[in-house]
Amino acid sequence: MITVITTVTKYIIILLMIIYTMSCYYVLKPVSAEEKERRYNKQVVLLFLWHFCCHLVLFLKLQSMTVIYYYGAEILLAGLYMVLYHMLYPKASRLLTNNICFLLLLGYTMLTRVNFELAKKQFLISAVALVLFSMIPYMILKWPKLKTYGYYYAIAGIALLITVFIPRLGLRKYGAANWIQIGGISFQPSELVKITFILCI
Repeated sequence: MITVITTVTKYIIILLMIIYTMSCYYVLKPVSAEEKERRYNKQVVLLFLWHFCCHLVLFLKLQSMTVIYYYGAEILLAGLYMVLYHMLYPKASRLLTNNICFLLLLGYTMLTRVNFELAKKQFLISAVALVLFSMIPYMILKWPKLKTYGYYYAIAGIALLITVFIPRLGLRKYGAANWIQIGGISFQPSELVKITFILCI
């Protein structure tokens, strides 16, 4: 019975991902603000339904209560991020925050399936990163001069990408030499470059 549920749920997951992706284009159609809000809310329902199905499969395969606790923590983080971010920045794009949450939840799900300990570590890092990077729009609004440092952001990004080639700093993990290690903490500089790239453009 578990095999049947797992197999059927996998197809439901694929279907929900397709519908969610199509909804990203559907919400761009010119409609009233009320209708647009309704479409964003439907997108959030799709997102959490998809995420529930993913964790149902994980739970049935692993038979571990830890998966349920982790699922709850992921939902709490995504929900808080969506609500609090739009309280801080009422004019922010809901499509963007929905997609950020979708990609985060997708990453958590994939890591949970592969390596649960790594997934927990990634969850904590991304929770801190969400808080820190949520302050960037505030900083840019408060200090508009930050917008004029585009070239410096580009140089910082290139320098970060080069760090992976520095002996004893660059690290090979999971078959790729795209990590660095500083004081026992390893991370991919490309994750920070995403931010410097956004600031640059």
